[in-house]
Amino acid sequence: MLLWLSQKTFPPSELISQKERAARHMWRSSSLTSLPVSSRKLPVGFSCPCDRNAFSQYLTSLPDKEKDSIMKEGPFPLHLHCFNCGTQYQFEYDELDDLLRQGN
Repeated sequence: MLLWLSQKTFPPSELISQKERAARHMWRSSSLTSLPVSSRKLPVGFSCPCDRNAFSQYLTSLPDKEKDSIMKEGPFPLHLHCFNCGTQYQFEYDELDDLLRQGN
């Protein structure tokens, strides 16, 4: 997923999306903030490498005690979301059961 925010200014009072907040954070933490305001009109790129497989691998790497707790206590479906881009991944009980057994 790639989001381009081209020549966008961010007034403090503007409500912005999670992806725009991430782009703003990257902008503030870069060395470009020392440039004059007129020079800051550069495209800002955002991309996130997350995918369902990465979250599946994370679940299989959990300690057995955590896996057992998830299967006993739920909730189902299990919702995981990427804090970087906000994408949500949903895992149903049967899918989790198969996935967590493979990780043993």
